[in-house]
Order: sequence, then C-alpha cells, then structure tokens
Amino acid sequence: MILHLKITTSFDRLPGRHLSPQDLLPDGYRPGTGLLVAHQGERSDIPWVATLCGAGWLAGMHWGHWAGEWVVGGAEAKVAAYACIFGALGCFFRQQAWLAWPLLGLASAMHIVTGVWVIGCCAVVSFVLSDPGPRRMRRWLVENAGPFVIGLGLACIGAIPALAMDWGSPSETVGKAAEIQVYGRLGHHLAPSLFAELRWQSFGILLAIGCLVHGFAIREPFQRWPWGVRWLFANAWLALGIACLGAMIDFGVGAVDRTLAAKILKYYWFRWNDVAWPLGVAAVVAAMAYGFLGWKTDRRSVRPVQQWSAATWLGGLVALLIGSRFLDNSRAWIPFGDKARFLSKWDDEETQRQHYRDWLAVCGWISENTEPGELWLTPRNQQSFKWHTHRSELASTKDMPQNSRAIFEWAARRD
Repeated sequence: MILHLKITTSFDRLPGRHLSPQDLLPDGYRPGTGLLVAHQGERSDIPWVATLCGAGWLAGMHWGHWAGEWVVGGAEAKVAAYACIFGALGCFFRQQAWLAWPLLGLASAMHIVTGVWVIGCCAVVSFVLSDPGPRRMRRWLVENAGPFVIGLGLACIGAIPALAMDWGSPSETVGKAAEIQVYGRLGHHLAPSLFAELRWQSFGILLAIGCLVHGFAIREPFQRWPWGVRWLFANAWLALGIACLGAMIDFGVGAVDRTLAAKILKYYWFRWNDVAWPLGVAAVVAAMAYGFLGWKTDRRSVRPVQQWSAATWLGGLVALLIGSRFLDNSRAWIPFGDKARFLSKWDDEETQRQHYRDWLAVCGWISENTEPGELWLTPRNQQSFKWHTHRSELASTKDMPQNSRAIFEWAARRD
C-alpha cells in the first residue's frame, strides 16, 4: 500500500520527518494539484499523513467491504492491475492525463473486469472536474482524447480474449452459465441477495461513517477542496452509485428473470465500490486533519489537538489492523483455505488437526506413488489437492472456468 501511495509522496520524504502539503507534490508542481495541497506555504504538524491515509483505507476495506473485494493480501492479476490504477490516480492528481489513461489501459489489459470500471468512473470524474465554461467538451477532448484512445487500445488486450471465450456459444448457454456464476459459485461477490448478513452490516457501518464524514466536509465549497480529494470523493460516490444500481438489478430484475439479471451482474458491479468508498473516506478524513475541509475557519486556526486527534484515530486503525492480522496469522496452524472449506467447524481443534494430518498424509502418498497424468475424484470442498499432489482432479469448487461451455461441464462434474 505504501508503494501505491508513492503517487502522492516520495519515499525519501517519509521517514523521520513531518510532511507538509507542499511535500506531497514533486518539485516544480504548482500548489493545488496534489492529494492534500490547497494553499502554498502552509505547513502541518501531522506526521506520515500519506501512510496513515493508506492504512485507514486498508482498514476500511478489511472490515467494511460489501462484496468481498481485496487489494492487499494475495497474488492475482488484479493486484498488478490495482498498482497501475493507483499510479493512474496519482497522475490525475498531478494533471498528467497523458500518462494516466495508458496506465488504466494497462490495468485493464491485466484484469479487464477490474480496469474497465475504473476507466469509466475516471472518464466521468475527469470531465465533471474539468474547468467549466465555453467549449468545455472541446478542451477536455484536446487534453484527454489521445491518451484515452491509447488506454482503450491497451484495454482491448484484456477485453478481446474475454469476449472471445463465448463467441459462437448459444445465448441460452451463456445465460445459464452466468446464472451458475452469479447465483452459485460467486454469489458472495456478485449478488447482494446472497451477501452474508455480516457483510451488509459491516458495509452499512462504513457507509454511515462515510456519509457523516462527507457531510461534515461538504460544508466547505467543493471547488476549494484539494484537487486529489475531489477526485477520490467523486470516484467514491460514483462507484457507490454503480453498486446501488447493481443491487437494484439483483433485487428487481432478478426477481422476474434471474438469467437476465445474472448476464448483467457477472461483470462485478460491486468491486470498485469496495475499493473506492473507503479510499474516499480516508482521504477526506486526512484533508480534515489538515484543516482543509469542514472547519469553516482559516486553516491556520485549526488547533493542533484537532489535527492530532485525527492522526491518532488513523494510527489506532493501523495498530488494530496490523495487530489483529499478526495474531490471526501467528496462531494459525493450518492454511485459511483448508480451515474454511475442508474442516468441519463443529469439530474440536484436536479432531481438526488429526483430519488435516490425515489429509496431508493422503496427498503425500498420492504424490509419491501415482502417475502425474491421473485424474482424481476429491472431497467436494477442499481446495489444496493440486498444491500438495501436483495431480489433476475431476472438479474443484475453487477452480471454476470462465467460458460458458466449460462452466456447464464443471457444474456437471461437481454434481
């Protein structure tokens, strides 16, 4: 995450010193183009603001996500895509659209479903935040059209293979496969009607916090907000609107025609909201800590205790997040995937340990005494057979294919 935050600050400015708003821009940039810059020459006593802002965002995602999205904590193509997305946001903060759009295109080439939503949101936000006045559209096109086309071209690297998977497949097959995805295997990501109650509660709390924070900050005229905060704020609300529209499709269209709803919802309508909403909240809180938003006073009159209270709050989130993850991981005696899917939660720990030892022993015997090309029928909910044995299996709940015809075969094998 700190690597991503290099879009707004330099590493050689982080350790052992306080950051001023001016420090959040590279040398030579005018005030007002960075994440928290609003007035030249003003300094703040808040240390490590970018790091604390990032930690607040991670905490919001970890505890408040709605659809199970994550950015830090694993290795998938979307992780590299998000690195490009955050790099693009940093370029937008510095008004470098010529580099931002190709970075978003590169993100889409790596993971089309992740990148395409961000391209759409940033296109809207970029135009809305552009200077109003006559020939607004023409000026926006002059600044953005070329790089935007380059970004779309790069995005096609990821889009064309994804679309080609179902070329020639009957519409009925595509619809039924989408239904298996949305209302079966991936319902916890794609269909709010299937989201766990805890996820509704957690995101509801984060949503309420965000509305309170944004409501307090909006007392300051929006045009006076720091440029980067405006970007993140607008992206957060646009992503939330897309997620709400997706929920309406699920509960509305899905109640009448589940297949049609699934064909629409399979494109992850809630993914960017899980990232953008906590990021927008964390950025606004950081801006308020600097005194740029919400105080209805001159920034220099904001008392240090008010600034430090925000820093302490964010720092507490850092400690709680890192501490909880450290305790969970240090106490873990089994990989999370095996514990969550393979072992019975009704068994005591000693029984679970014995089952896991037996599972490793079976996998070890298969690895040493069977031919690599053999196909195995494995327990329905396990997901580590391939890791331990390097053998094929008839079907795995975790490894669902992406093209419609293969999804039908996968579902038949599991049944």
